[in-house]
Order: sequence, then C-alpha cells, then structure tokens
Amino acid sequence: MTRKYLKSFLFLNERQTDIDTIINSWLDSKHEEVGKTIARFEMLYIEPAVRENTISLFIIYTEMRL
Repeated sequence: MTRKYLKSFLFLNERQTDIDTIINSWLDSKHEEVGKTIARFEMLYIEPAVRENTISLFIIYTEMRL
C-alpha cells in the first residue's frame, strides 16, 4: 500500500549550502531504505516558504512499505 507523507524542515539563519546538504542527506537516507524497510520512495513536491530569516520547506512524498 502506497501512502503520501509530509516532511517539514524549518531553517533559521541557515546558509543555502547548509540547507541543501541537510535536504540531500535526508533524501539519500530515504533512498538507502528502499529495499530494506520500504519498497518504494518517490518525492512528489517541495514547497518552500520564505519569511525574513526563516525558511520552511514542506516535502510531499510517497512510500510503499515492505
């Protein structure tokens, strides 16, 4: 059964390179789970929200559990 999920990140005063590193690390860890604890992972959409020195990211993705 495939389900949709929402992952949120909140960054305060972070540099863009640090944000990219954190997001890529999370995505890499999800991809490493494929075949172990999840059958399939697919990122559908990233929605950024920027306010002053705060960046919020909402990642919508699907997963199919083994």
